[in-house]
Amino acid sequence: CKKAAAIARKILTDGGEDADEDIAGILIQASIDDASCEDPLVDIPQTLYGEETVLISQIHFLRCRDDPDWIERAKNAVSQYPDSRLLKQFNAEAVLDVVIRDERDAIAGASFKVVSADEFYDAVEILYETAREAIDKGYALHPSIAHNAAIALRFIDDSDRAKNILDESIDRKSTRLNSSHTD
Repeated sequence: CKKAAAIARKILTDGGEDADEDIAGILIQASIDDASCEDPLVDIPQTLYGEETVLISQIHFLRCRDDPDWIERAKNAVSQYPDSRLLKQFNAEAVLDVVIRDERDAIAGASFKVVSADEFYDAVEILYETAREAIDKGYALHPSIAHNAAIALRFIDDSDRAKNILDESIDRKSTRLNSSHTD
């Protein structure tokens, strides 16, 4: 990661035609494990701050660092790029995070206080669709995607779809492990 960060930083510093949002995203991602990096945008040209890839990378950086600012950044970023699949997922996960942290009684059926019911139901559907799409297309399903979808579905008392996502996720993982295991 240090080598990738150094190369990306040099490209961005030189300011040539290769200094774009993808290079900025690489630098941010490569800086996640660098404890000395407190601000992932420090070496990023300000003109790239609002670019989709930079926002995605910054949100991911903040999440990996357990910085709660990722939640507000995800909400703002999806309003800038409403068609971005990944930013929609991040925003839906942010809504779920807020509900889990601040609306614990909602799982027992209490009314939402911090987010609107519509906002939460939209987030649930995005999380479900994200997991369902990965399963349907045969993609590797990261456990957190299945987990988040299942938890969100449980909040709205949709145990059948939650169970389905988890069962298919576990089945897919078992199949992959068994097929990679040779005798």
